Amino acid sequence: MALSDDVFSVLRENLVAIKPDYGGRPDVVICPLCLRDVHRDEVLAGGVEHIIPRDGVRRDSQDAKDLATTNQRCGLTVLCRSVRGIAGYEAKQGCNGFKGSRYDWRLRLLLDDGAHASPRLSTRHAVGILTMAYLGAFQVFGYGYVLRPELDEIRRQFEMPDRAETYWLESVQYATSPSSLIATATGHPFLFGSIARQEAPLHVAFRNCQAYLPGGHWQVPTGVRTLAALSPR
Repeated sequence: MALSDDVFSVLRENLVAIKPDYGGRPDVVICPLCLRDVHRDEVLAGGVEHIIPRDGVRRDSQDAKDLATTNQRCGLTVLCRSVRGIAGYEAKQGCNGFKGSRYDWRLRLLLDDGAHASPRLSTRHAVGILTMAYLGAFQVFGYGYVLRPELDEIRRQFEMPDRAETYWLESVQYATSPSSLIATATGHPFLFGSIARQEAPLHVAFRNCQAYLPGGHWQVPTGVRTLAALSPR
């Protein structure tokens, strides 16, 4: 089975467990950034997206490359690719294209394992990091977390690359030292920390970046597969 088939199947299982009304629509999942329907054909035709840009892991050490595949080190999600308007701009490739053009190409040189001169980030860099933290949480916690209303402001911020729309943007941190590179022992990029309290924020760390997101992730139903259950090739 192709990776895109695996991704779609896991997202379907996760979505129906959280929103049973989608059980009668077998060919649909939801884009985690705009919450529009994404059809199976769209996923199979290329809707699977890397969370961290591939160029950000291209210069990883050989030990890191031996530990995990590029897909594992980047993380996977599904984003819509059909035309939508975003902040007065026609995104012809939907959220997938908007993420790539507004954030990925700017971040690709900051996410490697090299030293960088300045810790100062533009608003657009910070929004890109916050978006990747959000999508990392989606990969691990699924729809049960990102469909919570507290996450609406993170999705609104994704659509505003150059203007702060949420105070969560202030939580973004970036380390310039290559010794600060973060990854799990299995090579997956996202680490999470928090306390089991509704209002406690979710701490997300990946590579040389950190951010906080609204809490409530610990209330997500257990036993429901998410994309983190895959071992991407």
